[in-house]
Amino acid sequence: MKHNQIASANPIIEIRNLFYRFPDGSLGLRDVNLTIDQGTLVVIAGENGSGKTTLLKHLNALLRPTHGTIFVEGEDTVKNPLKTRQKVGLVFQNPDHQIVGETVFDDVAFGPKNLMLDPDTVKERVDAALRIVSLSHQTDRQPHLLSGGEKRRLAIAGVLAMKPRVLALDEPFSSLDYAGIREVLRQILDLHRLGCTVVVTTHDVEKIIAHADRLVVLKNGSVAADGPPERIALELERFGVRIPCAIRMGKGFESWLN
Repeated sequence: MKHNQIASANPIIEIRNLFYRFPDGSLGLRDVNLTIDQGTLVVIAGENGSGKTTLLKHLNALLRPTHGTIFVEGEDTVKNPLKTRQKVGLVFQNPDHQIVGETVFDDVAFGPKNLMLDPDTVKERVDAALRIVSLSHQTDRQPHLLSGGEKRRLAIAGVLAMKPRVLALDEPFSSLDYAGIREVLRQILDLHRLGCTVVVTTHDVEKIIAHADRLVVLKNGSVAADGPPERIALELERFGVRIPCAIRMGKGFESWLN
């Protein structure tokens, strides 16, 4: 086992010797080895440009490795990308990039319809997803009229309607005010409690670290640290990531929901 990989008892995602080179020739990921256990909440931290988004896009086969392999539930993501995208739902940093419907209902229904599901099943999935993210009362509303937090929750609902095994969120708290951050954080934690494996990327761990099972830090496309949050948090500034205020002051982790 490599030094940047911790033992895994029940992996749902396995990343082996992953390299990714951008079209311009620059290297985005360098020999990444990670396993993510089923049902865990994993935070992947790093400064801007560290490779967080690039790594996340490999989890659901939006990007193909230059070298190496990613397995989701034992299946190679490159060999079956469509099945991978049903298992790993990705919520982008800017929710507007995922909103395609004219109404909230239509937007969440887009994915299930593309799976060629019958209308009753589509409605059942949409209703369930909107109920989970507390947007059932907004079904007929135009998405562009929603608040930032509501748009993020709508993007999550669109992914949930596909019934993924893994929910991957790229910088889910960016551009949100305090109320929006708490709103989205509460939804993430509710989904985790329901048994969903959650992977969150962020350059600011303070909002989520109190709830993480594991903290992985990327630096220049490589895994620089990987382990329990209480151990890794004190090393964050070495990798260009701000240490949470409570930790800096000698306190324990503090939830933003308290």
